[in-house]
Parts: sequence; C-alpha cells; structure tokens
Amino acid sequence: MPADELIGIKSTLQPGRLAGWNPRFARYARANGCKSIAELDRFLKDQETRWPGGKTAGFSIWILQRWEQFGMEVVGRRDRGAIHLMLGADSQRMFDIWLDSKYPFPE
Repeated sequence: MPADELIGIKSTLQPGRLAGWNPRFARYARANGCKSIAELDRFLKDQETRWPGGKTAGFSIWILQRWEQFGMEVVGRRDRGAIHLMLGADSQRMFDIWLDSKYPFPE
C-alpha cells in the first residue's frame, strides 16, 4: 500500500521544486516564516546568525519535535519513543508526506 494511503493524506510532494535543498529543511524554513522557495538563501543566512557555530541546530531540534508530533498524530504513540519511527523506509515516506501537508510551499 502506498505511504499516502497508509496515513490518509494525499501526497503533493514535488521534489523538483526544491532542487538543491533538503526538503525537510525547506519545511523548517516554512514553519519559521519563510514564505517562498526564493527566500531559502536568506533564511539560511539568518540561521547562521541565530545559531553561531551550528547553523543547523534549530533545524535539528525542530525535526525531532516534528517526529514526535507525527508519532502522536499519525501513529498514535503518546510516549517519547517516536524516534523509533525513523527506522523504516515507509515511516520516512509517510513522515515526508505528513510534513508537506503541514508546511506546504506556495507555487
């Protein structure tokens, strides 16, 4: 069964739109006020200022929190063991579809 059917969310992922960017980082940027793909360069520079010595620190914290949220909303796990969901390819695909549904980029 396709991953989007497993979680009941239609996939709208368009990998080519974010060429050169990690799609999950792009969703982090979207969640933090980045309104378009064109603004991603500026957002990354802002992260370098906000997190000196570790510009991906904010993203690392955010993505782990999203895994926990995904675990509660989609899988139904209420414990803090959502990290175990990251292990399978199906979980990864379901997570990406879910993340895109939460933080889509406008055309």
